[in-house]
Amino acid sequence: MRRHTPSLGLAVCEAMMIGMPIVGLATTEMVTVIRNGHNGYVDTRLDRLIDVMHMLIDDPIEAHRLGENARRDAQDRFNISRFVQDWNRAFEDIVRAVEGELVLTPRHEATVSYAGLLEVPAEAEG
Repeated sequence: MRRHTPSLGLAVCEAMMIGMPIVGLATTEMVTVIRNGHNGYVDTRLDRLIDVMHMLIDDPIEAHRLGENARRDAQDRFNISRFVQDWNRAFEDIVRAVEGELVLTPRHEATVSYAGLLEVPAEAEG
């Protein structure tokens, strides 16, 4: 079984929610969430990231601007309403698949299948 590694850490989402500008490595999902000069900076060059951190320390107004943008982006992207909507859509898809109205196809490699979620253990049936 493959081990799943989160592509965007919870700490990043939490930091954004409290208005912290994000400085991090441009890997995995970071590049889809962090926009340079808008809500933080991502790069693969450590020396560039260090320069950006020094700049943010020296320019608290810019740090505040990036942090406020990060907070707004996080509220739009990671809020509870969106979470509930995504879960409801997933459950609706499972119900539609069981009823034969929808064929589920994996969007990403998964460690469990929907079929496994729908099976009733033999000991629970009787």
